[in-house]
Amino acid sequence: MSDTQKKSYSVKETVEMPRHQISEIISEMSRYSLNIIENAYQDKKINDNEYATLKMYYSDPDKVYRHTYRAIYDLLKQPEATQAIDLSTGKVEKDENGRPIDYTLKAVTPFTDTSLIYYDKYHNAIRIIFPKMKEASRAIEKLLYEYGKEYNDDLKNIADLAFVDEDFEGFRDAFQDIKGTTSKLHDILRLTVTCKYKTGAERMAKVFQKDRTLYKGISTEEEKRIKEREPYYIVENETRNRFNGKLSDNKKMYYDIKIVLHIPDEKGNVREVEVQLKIHTLYMADIRTHKLYEEVRKIEKEIEAKRSELDAQKLAQMNAKKTILLNRITQINKNAIHQYNMMVVDKIRRIEDDGYIPIGAEPEHTDGTYQYCREFLYNEYMPESLNDFDAKESFNPDDETNKMCFLRMIGKLDPTFDEFSPSASLDVEEAFDGLSQSERSRFEGIYQTSNRYGQIIQNAINHKRIQDNGFESLMMKNLYQR
Repeated sequence: MSDTQKKSYSVKETVEMPRHQISEIISEMSRYSLNIIENAYQDKKINDNEYATLKMYYSDPDKVYRHTYRAIYDLLKQPEATQAIDLSTGKVEKDENGRPIDYTLKAVTPFTDTSLIYYDKYHNAIRIIFPKMKEASRAIEKLLYEYGKEYNDDLKNIADLAFVDEDFEGFRDAFQDIKGTTSKLHDILRLTVTCKYKTGAERMAKVFQKDRTLYKGISTEEEKRIKEREPYYIVENETRNRFNGKLSDNKKMYYDIKIVLHIPDEKGNVREVEVQLKIHTLYMADIRTHKLYEEVRKIEKEIEAKRSELDAQKLAQMNAKKTILLNRITQINKNAIHQYNMMVVDKIRRIEDDGYIPIGAEPEHTDGTYQYCREFLYNEYMPESLNDFDAKESFNPDDETNKMCFLRMIGKLDPTFDEFSPSASLDVEEAFDGLSQSERSRFEGIYQTSNRYGQIIQNAINHKRIQDNGFESLMMKNLYQR
């Protein structure tokens, strides 16, 4: 490995470099990556299609980033700020006064982690995070151990058509429907777009999709226009929206919208860039779970490689450790969703305390609630389960989890605070004891607001029940409660 490849460069160092030096670093990155790809190909770890696909990305990393940024610029124009971000913590680089440093767009390269800042019409921040390009060795690992395994499993599932049923025509048809490994490799460059609220992420998804989506039944003329004139195109059935998915299918409580941009270059090559749209509070939790997922993958690879050598006790221990890690991932995500919901209720409290009440605006409803606040809560609240809303407990200021979420929300606990550490309870109580009276009143206000608007939260949960299980399940539940 070359010295250039070994060295990492900060955003500050990068923006101070002459452009030819940045180009030299990218060229060296490319040579190093292509050497790894070539060795994998010669060792028959990757096939011809995988080899060609990887070379298309790693032969010119700068082009991948330039074309991707051009697609973003076409949508949103120039960002309000360009910041250096630490992807292990989600924190941006700040100056001696604690203010985020605004760099130039020269900072956006295949070897730096940057965040472009935009604002929506409500002045909520939209962050578009450009990470470093995925290392070639990691891309090959995904092709071999993740997508390769899925491909082999798909083949096994249709094998009976040929070898048992002797339905060779059916086998051929089924084989055509199986996606190759490279069709799933969307994240050599993966953008993360974070918004403050759920509807913000949904609006941004529509911005990306508008007039650039290929869907079933689209006219040939429209498809030609999109592919030839737009900076990218989207294939409708590749888009995934977990906000609309069933809670029962989301054991890890992970939420995002995934869109794949197909970006053609001047030679007709099409590179794919995955865009994940998330709520910023949940993104901060994702950063923590990423490290746990790495431990899970490490255990899975070890089990796969040494299965024949492992005795039953050792295998059980490894699977138990994996289960503990997966449960922690789920709990971290649940706590992040609860913190987000607390933030949504707090927004309503502020609208009332800083807006409606000072001007003497009368509530539109006899229960003391305002119509705008009702609509905001219904649209933004994310049901944490299909259980009924418990107004007495859900945001109770005496609950330890509620205290932790509130402290994180107001910045008294770091977003990376580990609720599983041995001292977590003591740390939460110590931080809570240090709250001012106004902060305690704010927490109490969230609790009281959630009680007054409890029926709206219940309506959001009922809507989720209908999404998950159909209208009949809600009717049966109401029948049993009579």
